Amino acid sequence: MLFSELAFLFGFLPLFFLCTFAAKKNLTAQNIILLIFSMVFYAWGEPVYIFLLLISIGGNFVAGIAIDKFKDKITAKKISLALGTIFNLGLICVFKYSGFFCQSINDIFGSNIPVPEISLPIGISFYTFQILSYIIDVYRGEVPVQKNILFLGAYLVAFPQLIAGPIARYQTIAEELTDRTVTIEDLGYGFRRFIIGLGKKVLIANNAAVIADSLLAGDMKSFGALGAWLAMIAYTLQIYYDFSGYSDMAIGLGRTMGFHYLENFNYPYMANSATDFWRRWHISLSTFFRDYVYIPMGGNRVSKPRWILNMFTVWFLTGLWHGAGANFILWGLYFFVILIAEKTFLSGLQKIKVLNHITALLIIVVGWCIFRCESLSQIGTVLGGMFGVYGGGDLEAIYASGVLKIPYFIALIAGIIGSVPMPLAKLKSLVCTTNTGKVVADVAVMVVLFVSVAMLARGSYNPFIYFRF
Repeated sequence: MLFSELAFLFGFLPLFFLCTFAAKKNLTAQNIILLIFSMVFYAWGEPVYIFLLLISIGGNFVAGIAIDKFKDKITAKKISLALGTIFNLGLICVFKYSGFFCQSINDIFGSNIPVPEISLPIGISFYTFQILSYIIDVYRGEVPVQKNILFLGAYLVAFPQLIAGPIARYQTIAEELTDRTVTIEDLGYGFRRFIIGLGKKVLIANNAAVIADSLLAGDMKSFGALGAWLAMIAYTLQIYYDFSGYSDMAIGLGRTMGFHYLENFNYPYMANSATDFWRRWHISLSTFFRDYVYIPMGGNRVSKPRWILNMFTVWFLTGLWHGAGANFILWGLYFFVILIAEKTFLSGLQKIKVLNHITALLIIVVGWCIFRCESLSQIGTVLGGMFGVYGGGDLEAIYASGVLKIPYFIALIAGIIGSVPMPLAKLKSLVCTTNTGKVVADVAVMVVLFVSVAMLARGSYNPFIYFRF
């Protein structure tokens, strides 16, 4: 089930809030309701993998209890953490990467290892990293162990961030599992934030996806540079508004339940370098790798060769986390090279802000080309098109693809405008502080909701881009 489905908006969500309201202030009952509804939410599209969620909850509950029990016995404590980590990484390796690894070995060595055909459990990358943060933080003594398996389950599989993030670390909401309140202000903010996220997904991301998917599925060589750039700009906006839209919806829903999930995006396309981009994009993933991989390996407080190895490890894993495919690994290593270059011999050249910003956008768009394309040959074709190998472009061929329509370009323009902070601070202050401004803002939000629902009701294009995560 997706947030951008009518069944969720007018069936699942109202029933969930009705049951939660009936539980009143009984947090145990509310957590159980959240757990049950989250299981139903996941089972709607992945019924066969409910058992995997249950195994993950049970295994990590035992791991957390063991780590806490042996907190004064260092060796046993380390063994408990190691077993818990192997358990989690083992699940994701089997269900996400086993087929990719076997096929890669066959391709490299000419072997004939049977390639298992295992469908990917949706959201496994997100919830695996979430629960890893829990057992590691229990080991470090940064959070208390959760001795109620139902509460741990409610944390791990909470439907707002189950299939598309953000990665909610346990320490962020540990206290709120047992002590939270929801005010009228929380409800108002939460529902507004959810609707804004829904609008991002339905009105901007989905329309941008029509352009990107239509062109990339066609003959990119005939589209030339114009078609290649149009496709990649559209995808650049699609992935941002889709992902940040889901994060907005998750943060909004969390607030209506009393959970304060952390922000996951901070205008990433305003970045003036690749380093700055990764401080702003998918913040929950960046901080996870920083706190649980990069810093424990020594970070930058080591020799230069070791630092380069640390960076390589982090960006190889970042690419692999996103999907079991060569393009994802190449995308991660692409940013590894860019970031190493920025932090070494390019650091003294970054003095002109406008030039830095243009360069960063070029790096980002090329990166999204590597990320989006499904084969190395397609990457070469699209990049070749972007840099003029196939000429400037055939407008008639692009028109024949059906992407040159006013609604799509309105979505692109809205996406470009919305990807930068509001430049008029006075206007923003007026909307937030005056009664008239608040009314206008609320009316605008309701219009976004109405138009989004209308688009979904008419069966508009509504892709789910996280199936590979």
